[in-house]
Amino acid sequence: MTLDWKATTRTNLFPTAEARADRYRDTINILGPGGAVVGTEDRFCKDHQFFHLGGSFKASDTLTFNGRINNLLDKEFLSRSAAR
Repeated sequence: MTLDWKATTRTNLFPTAEARADRYRDTINILGPGGAVVGTEDRFCKDHQFFHLGGSFKASDTLTFNGRINNLLDKEFLSRSAAR
């Protein structure tokens, strides 16, 4: 979801919220006695939400500067969880 706020006639801010769930991470091998592979397990990233903040500045009719900070709260999302 993105909100759009025109702070001034030349400046625009847009906060964005993003949520992700059930995101595939990788598959690991399950080792048995002697190191032999006896199976596999799918792993998924934990559910997470992000907040981003973007903005633009219209310098002239033909020039606009845009920028965005992703993961504004610096949230860790790479922790792994086992198969569901």
